[in-house]
Amino acid sequence: MNMRRLAALLAMVLFALAAAPATAGTVYVTLAMNATIGGEAYETVLTVTNPSEEDKSFTTNFILGGTDGADREEGEEYPETTIPAGSTRILT
Repeated sequence: MNMRRLAALLAMVLFALAAAPATAGTVYVTLAMNATIGGEAYETVLTVTNPSEEDKSFTTNFILGGTDGADREEGEEYPETTIPAGSTRILT
């Protein structure tokens, strides 16, 4: 296999791995604040899909940049979002 084909194959494998969905545990998503900078509008759109046969829920928490995200109030509650079975929701 020549180097070009090897590099292309490696790139495809890395792309496929990067595109794999998060399935459990804690996931951190970098958000852009809804802002206009230099005439360009920036916002974060998060697409969440639930391919299972039962409803799934998750909580969200905004962690301000430059702070210790592990330093949380004891007993603090976070908003819960439920994604019905077999559906997709777009969060903005």
